[in-house]
Amino acid sequence: MNDKEINITNIQIIATYFFIFSLIISLLLTYNDKFKTLNKKTIFSDKQTYNISVFNRILIVGLSLTFLYTNSKNREIARDKGENVNPFNLQIMASELSLLAAIIVTYVVITSGQYSIISSVENPNL
Repeated sequence: MNDKEINITNIQIIATYFFIFSLIISLLLTYNDKFKTLNKKTIFSDKQTYNISVFNRILIVGLSLTFLYTNSKNREIARDKGENVNPFNLQIMASELSLLAAIIVTYVVITSGQYSIISSVENPNL
């Protein structure tokens, strides 16, 4: 492994930690929604739920961009080594679709408003 590959791997490790953080946020939001549905005391207020959801969606957009970047860099490394880049092209296409989905869902959550059921239950998946 050269320095470029190590740097890309380090970026992926850091992004994975942020993804785990995002999953924990999603889990908390889901429990909050469950408590609200059961008419129990919720973890967050409606405004907090909305703000946390928007933050989490923006985090997922950032993570999608990060993985798109690392996939592009991995393709460059493979091309420089003379390896087959077709698998990397597919990974990049999947990253682009994930990014598009993340942007659309972020837009929906932001425009749905604070008291919309969409903003309280929309959780990310990457």
